[in-house]
Amino acid sequence: MVNPSKESVIESIKEYDEIGLDAFTKKYGTGKKSFYDILYNEKTYLARAIYTRAYNLVNPGKDWNFRDTGSKRYFEKKHREWLEGLGFSVQERSARSSFDPTLKLAT
Repeated sequence: MVNPSKESVIESIKEYDEIGLDAFTKKYGTGKKSFYDILYNEKTYLARAIYTRAYNLVNPGKDWNFRDTGSKRYFEKKHREWLEGLGFSVQERSARSSFDPTLKLAT
């Protein structure tokens, strides 16, 4: 199995923007609970949802998903580090509001 590529993450973000949060999380079964966001083009995205979709794009037929508990232990440090290694900024949701209240939540 292959980790998400930068292209698969961007493709997932584009789809998220096109269909919106509710449709995206329903379509891919990721739920809306997340302790982490991806910051991209001055918008925030649920990191777990984007990672799940991006992973499945590069691993067709696997239908992989995090458990829908919102727990930090399921979207682990290794997932955050992989996204950061691709050049994305990943931040705890509570930290985002403390450090940059001007960021817009993608919906």
